[in-house]
Amino acid sequence: MAFAAPTAREYKDKDAIINKGSRLLFFVPWRNVTLAGTAHKPYYGDAESYRATEQDIEEFLEEVNSALPGAGLRRDEIVHVYAGLLPMAGVNEESGDVQLTKHFKIIDHAAEDKVDGLLSLLTVKYTTARGVSEVVMDRAVKKLGFGRKSQSRDKPIWGGDIDDYEAFVSREMQNMNGRLSSATKAHLLNTYGSRYNEILDVAGTDEALLTPLDADCSVIGAEIIYGVRNEMAQKLSDVTMRRTELGAAGKPSEQAVAQAADLMARELGWSEEQKRNEISEYLKTYQI
Repeated sequence: MAFAAPTAREYKDKDAIINKGSRLLFFVPWRNVTLAGTAHKPYYGDAESYRATEQDIEEFLEEVNSALPGAGLRRDEIVHVYAGLLPMAGVNEESGDVQLTKHFKIIDHAAEDKVDGLLSLLTVKYTTARGVSEVVMDRAVKKLGFGRKSQSRDKPIWGGDIDDYEAFVSREMQNMNGRLSSATKAHLLNTYGSRYNEILDVAGTDEALLTPLDADCSVIGAEIIYGVRNEMAQKLSDVTMRRTELGAAGKPSEQAVAQAADLMARELGWSEEQKRNEISEYLKTYQI
């Protein structure tokens, strides 16, 4: 289950409807570990240079333990740190707390920069993505004179053409390729939903592509190939961090990384040197 817990640190949000005087941290199950978040600190440097520091991690771990005093979480129990940049409205002069931008903004560059035909979106959070996308697409088609509004509120997302998820899983677990383990079947259904057959079509009769990349990993070889052929993956980090869940909950094993790199090299014609460079560049993702 997911839950929230207040930290011991005082926090005041001037825009909050109910201000309880402290920050809430959220704890969410994810890939057999727990996501804990979030922490916000001001950053004024170059976006490409941003990295979470060891001090950032220690400070956040202290906040987590203040919210869950009985857990006694340690630094060596942290397997991965997600860090990135959000639009900041300002910093509270008294407390130093970051005030995030609360609402998205569409920038029409015809008005701003005299560049017609270009819209940019400054957005805030993933949870509002569908609704924000609808507004942006409606603005775009209006500028183009198409006169048709977005259909996204009525159209299932990719893989989401499912009326009853439990019934869907029960049915497809029985119907799916008998060569697959129950764990692999569940992984494909949870990840790709009603479109899971597209992954199996990539594998065809190649047993190796139906096998997880290693014993501690759910991702199968066909997912790597699918990412290259159907989702424009060009770099190893594309498939490990954004097309599959391979690196989503921490650093994968050397075997899993090597297997993924071998499959991409075969698809994209990489040399041995390029393959080594891709592996080296990807592993830097986990360096602080």
